[in-house]
Amino acid sequence: MARKPKTVTRRKFVAQTTGAVVSLGAAAAVNVASNSYSSLLNHYLGGRPTTVIHAEGSENWDSTYYKAAYRGRNQAKEAATKIVAQVVEEGAVLLKNDNGALPLAAGTTISLLGRYAADPVYGGAGSGTVDASDCVNLYQGIANAGLTINDTAFKFISSYASYPKAAITMDDPSTAAYYIGEIPWADYSSDAQSSIAGTTAVIVLGRGGGEGGDLSRDLKGDVDSGVSSAFTENSETTNYVAGQHELELTAEEKGLIAAAKSACSKVIVLINASTTMELGPLMSGEYEVDAILHIGSLGAAGSNGVGQLLVGAMSPSGKTTDIWAADFTADPTFDNFGGKQYTDVSGFYDSNPNGFKADGTAYFVEYKEGIYYGYRYYETAAVEAAAGDYPGFDYDSAVVFPFGYGLSYTTFAETLDSVEVSGDDVKVSVTVTNSGSVAGKQVVEVYYAAPYVKGGTAKSAVVLGGFAKTSELAAGASEAVEVTFPVRSMASWDSDKSGFVLDSGDYEISLRTDSHTVVDSKSLTISGQTYTTDEVTGTTLSNQFDDCTQYMENNCTAFSRDDFKGTFPDAARDRDSADCGITIAPYEYEQDTTVAMPTTGANNGLSLIDLRGVDYDDELWDSLLDQINVSEMTAVINDAAYNTAEVASISKPATSDPDGPAGFTSLTGSTGNCSYCSEYLMAQTWNADLIEQVGQAVGEEALASGYSGWYAPACDTHRSPFAGRNFEYFSEDPVLGGTICAAEIQGAASRGCYAYVKHFALNDQESYRIQHVMT
Repeated sequence: MARKPKTVTRRKFVAQTTGAVVSLGAAAAVNVASNSYSSLLNHYLGGRPTTVIHAEGSENWDSTYYKAAYRGRNQAKEAATKIVAQVVEEGAVLLKNDNGALPLAAGTTISLLGRYAADPVYGGAGSGTVDASDCVNLYQGIANAGLTINDTAFKFISSYASYPKAAITMDDPSTAAYYIGEIPWADYSSDAQSSIAGTTAVIVLGRGGGEGGDLSRDLKGDVDSGVSSAFTENSETTNYVAGQHELELTAEEKGLIAAAKSACSKVIVLINASTTMELGPLMSGEYEVDAILHIGSLGAAGSNGVGQLLVGAMSPSGKTTDIWAADFTADPTFDNFGGKQYTDVSGFYDSNPNGFKADGTAYFVEYKEGIYYGYRYYETAAVEAAAGDYPGFDYDSAVVFPFGYGLSYTTFAETLDSVEVSGDDVKVSVTVTNSGSVAGKQVVEVYYAAPYVKGGTAKSAVVLGGFAKTSELAAGASEAVEVTFPVRSMASWDSDKSGFVLDSGDYEISLRTDSHTVVDSKSLTISGQTYTTDEVTGTTLSNQFDDCTQYMENNCTAFSRDDFKGTFPDAARDRDSADCGITIAPYEYEQDTTVAMPTTGANNGLSLIDLRGVDYDDELWDSLLDQINVSEMTAVINDAAYNTAEVASISKPATSDPDGPAGFTSLTGSTGNCSYCSEYLMAQTWNADLIEQVGQAVGEEALASGYSGWYAPACDTHRSPFAGRNFEYFSEDPVLGGTICAAEIQGAASRGCYAYVKHFALNDQESYRIQHVMT
């Protein structure tokens, strides 16, 4: 039943009150706004003290949906900035620390070296843009922690700008640059070179990323790898060798490390990137260093977190979110990433767009690796090699750092107390004890191994089941941790059976310190079943990608655990679409005349506010929607970039819903809000509670700025380390990425900010994205 319209609607009240208050402000510069609408007014008036004036009859209205914790945008931003530093403190990963090289004693003199020490990566290009001028730089963050910085060397690198720096530019690769931009040691001034003697070297190696282009798989200039067509030779590129990619160390970086090793008391490397790199040379041999700390893309105040970690005010507790392979060119995804096209398709563009291959209009990428990517490939390959079924594969040679790997300044002892099935869940109880001498946090990682038979449903040998992070444990302290995950999650999709298959047999549940290192394990015997309905909605499951499944079966050899060596993905090549059995043509719209036109423009007397708190399934929503007219529907759909339009028929106001994954982005200009560190770094915390606080901080900024929605988080799954937007995404693992993403969304929602989860899947290649890349 429709409710009786109110004489004075809340919508009219907001408009009248705002108009009156703004007029007062303009006339007399008085303090204005109200508790109920302070976020809206603070957005326009700067968060000054407010006076509440209630219209007659409105005194008892519950008009404060979400109470802001801060008065105005500046306070909200300040609080958010502190959270960014905390995320780096928990998300930076200590990859190597020989002989206690870290932490450093307060007052230690360090020489900050490398281009990225003075010009760090704070975010990425595109929707994740970060305003570098509004960020704490590494010099400030490290000096704030009490370390003494060699100013002679730092002033030199700050003033050096001979080499262009890598920069992905959105949608126009012809303007992108793929130079690493490191400063050759020979170019350092003699004063700078001599000044580092006896100091501790802190070398910063950086790699950026961005929307619109991927990282180069061949720096010599292969356009298929994403290198700009405007790429020109310089003194750096003359040192590139054939096949050298962007994620291995350059000659300049190696030369800088060698010089620091000969002159400094110890060498520490900070990896300022939100993707993996080939770091094997830093682990042993000529370029071995004492310590490696992966600090990600820093955001507004991540540099303060770096400083705290370097001096040991915080013990590192981050863990890797992807596996770090030794040779990226040997990865099963490497040769099926980039620019391959259907050569018999043309006519979609009048000219060659943005420097891509001539007549390039239909590009594609084939996921020939199937489920065997990231740690799911490398751990499965190790199991198959140990069984004698994958000759030539050696895990220790292939992997530098496993998934879920990270060191600490302390040590932990973990015991697997019990594993049981409790209802529909696997429940794992673990005790963690800080067995070292300083306080720290530990991530509890629980994996499962499902029974596998050759020719059966494809599955990897090791899969993350669940995780948790301890509180900060003092030396000698212990904590009981419980990790649960659904039994159903151990099932594997089978397209032939249109369901998730849980095979009967013994399931090994293991407690590990990373995807490869087992602490202890216990076995559960599970009765098999196939799940053919959705666990939430009850909908019958079906393969939503039947056409793609058929395409892959017709045109590609499936990468099979039964024969990794014989089915390893071959390199992609240009194809004719006709040979592949597909037709590519413009979409032709046909109106469906069999569907009844819904009711529009009804006069049911409802306003959107009348449905506040009404259940999703309540029929009253249908009555409300019946009031909307076609022109309003059209406006909401057509004009809905970073906003939603006003819908007058239901008294829905317009909303502002900015981009992006680094917070309310500065892509189109500064918004005055906080720039967050990369989602990659957030996931490295393995701390859902902390990332929920990030979401809360985003929500508080939304309240202070008058925003309603947020084009974020981005939640695709890492497939290749060369994907340009890996910094926007959380992990190669869906359990880790999904858990962290959900926590951030929940935090923002608790402050009234709704999330547009971006991409979600199948958006892990940027190159050729506007040339109809087909996945």
